[in-house]
Amino acid sequence: MNLPSFLMLALMWAGCNSLLAAAEPADISFSDLTQTYDGAPKLPTVLTQPPGLPVQWHITAPGGALPGTVSSTVYSNIPAKLASSYTSISFATQQTQGFGDYVNLGGTARKLQSVDAVLVTWAKAASHPQFAARNPEGWEHPVKVVIYSMNSNGALSYVAEKTQTVFVPWRPMTNPDGSAYLSNGYAFRVSIPFPSGITLPNRAMVMISYNTEKSGFEPIGTPGPYNELNVATAGLPATVGSNVESRTVLWVRTGSWSYPTTQTADPLIQIVASETVQSNPTPPVNAGKYQVTATVAGSEGTGSATTLFQIAPATAQVEIGNLKQVADGSPKAVSVTSSPEGLPLEILYAGSATPPSAMGSYDVSVSVTDPNYTGIASGTLQLGTSISSWLQPLLDSGAIPAGETGDEADPDADGIDNLLEYAFGLHPGESQSGAEDRRQPYVELDGTSMALVYHRSIHAVDLQIIVESSTDGRTWTQSPTEDTVLSTDGDVETVQAKLPDQPEASIRFARLKVERLND
Repeated sequence: MNLPSFLMLALMWAGCNSLLAAAEPADISFSDLTQTYDGAPKLPTVLTQPPGLPVQWHITAPGGALPGTVSSTVYSNIPAKLASSYTSISFATQQTQGFGDYVNLGGTARKLQSVDAVLVTWAKAASHPQFAARNPEGWEHPVKVVIYSMNSNGALSYVAEKTQTVFVPWRPMTNPDGSAYLSNGYAFRVSIPFPSGITLPNRAMVMISYNTEKSGFEPIGTPGPYNELNVATAGLPATVGSNVESRTVLWVRTGSWSYPTTQTADPLIQIVASETVQSNPTPPVNAGKYQVTATVAGSEGTGSATTLFQIAPATAQVEIGNLKQVADGSPKAVSVTSSPEGLPLEILYAGSATPPSAMGSYDVSVSVTDPNYTGIASGTLQLGTSISSWLQPLLDSGAIPAGETGDEADPDADGIDNLLEYAFGLHPGESQSGAEDRRQPYVELDGTSMALVYHRSIHAVDLQIIVESSTDGRTWTQSPTEDTVLSTDGDVETVQAKLPDQPEASIRFARLKVERLND
């Protein structure tokens, strides 16, 4: 049966309409937004409405852009907060035309956007009244940045340059609080934007240049505050990228190019570049915060949603050992174990990474530096004496005879053997009489509470002192104690060791046990 032509057209148009109809918007939501690192890739749970729609992922760092052009710092050794001043290179006095640094760029962005530098001005408004009359806040001056690449033979190849007029503040006379400004110079940051289309090499030589009265590539010929304008240098490591040769710089004088030239520090610079970011569907593994975007695109629905997803560091166990050691003049490091094994650790001794060697007590802190784990531990490293190192000077001086060095020997015949003399901070060659002079332990009673008070040498690191208790005077057990240092006299502490209450015991005994470690 043949249909009229106008009816066939209507049916065809209705079919086209059904094919071209837009997909309905899809709702997207997330859960499980915080998970813990375990070495496996992770993503949040995504729910779609209509349910079960296929999702495409894009993952970036927080604040990261979706696919497109993004900017990032590819080299920087400029601190987030500038100091009032830095050591600096004077163009005017050094007859310098340019000063720069050879650096490795970090990241993957290579389309140059800008170069920042830190300059130091010594010029005061009072010293340049003609300039100050134009602007009491500062003055303007052209600063040039030139980028080079370098081949394996050390030859420089020109990449790009840009000259920008920057504002230079006067060196202040006072701080914001009104106190006297004590630095000779004043540090400030300048930014030089570059036109688009310049591709950076992975290693870049960055040169800073400007003209003064008699220096620069085109000396001005007249004096001015630019004669007191310097390039800041500092011994600061790069936070992004790295220095090819730290403290080795480019130095240009009257057309003479010198590299490498060793200086006391590197110029402070920052390089910002851009790159085109492609979609990143790879689920993250490492601990950190991520911006995740889920996109639905299909005939059953369309939509996109973005959320912040966090992989929290796993907890690592850290234990410190070897906290008591004999001081012999060599550095003494603690032993540290971690679980999981082999994690990188930062160990500090009273704030220093260098293990101490002198006798004394040192606060030790250990922290896990692997960003996928968190773990800390602390303790006190005691560097002191052993009984043999304590006895040796007394033998050398003749204070005790050579045959009287055993733990149970009693050279001064006062009834206290060498081990106890050592533990209590006494002198084995000088007889002690009376309980106080003999530093004899004693018991304190307060109702049902009982404490043993005793003295101990803080330098005797090869001993352990144990409080034992008994209810019959025959059977003794080690007692847990709550210890309080009552006083310290020189190298001797007085300790109050409180025993647990035993109200049901009518009779209680306590005694002190002194023994050598590792015996």
